[in-house]
Amino acid sequence: MPFIKRTSGNVLGRPKGAAGIARYIGEQTKDGHELVDRLLVLSRSESAPVRDVAAATMALLDRFAGRPMQQGELLLSTTGTPVPGRDFGSLPIDERRELLARLRAC
Repeated sequence: MPFIKRTSGNVLGRPKGAAGIARYIGEQTKDGHELVDRLLVLSRSESAPVRDVAAATMALLDRFAGRPMQQGELLLSTTGTPVPGRDFGSLPIDERRELLARLRAC
């Protein structure tokens, strides 16, 4: 099947039953409260392996505060090498528009 720009690769949407699984887990765990309670117990444990305590703590933090932003590098060059010390937000508006127009044309 050829690639078509601006067309979803998932035209049928979420598979049937996927939302049902989340609903079932919620029903079986008091809307997830029991799962959070287990994570809290594990993250406070002094006898559990450190990796398990860390994983439980990270899971709680991810849900409480959200995952940290992932940083990436934007190549601002047609040669494929990054331009040092520049990021998209620091470019003047006209350069941003020109770069976006070139990206859309690809």
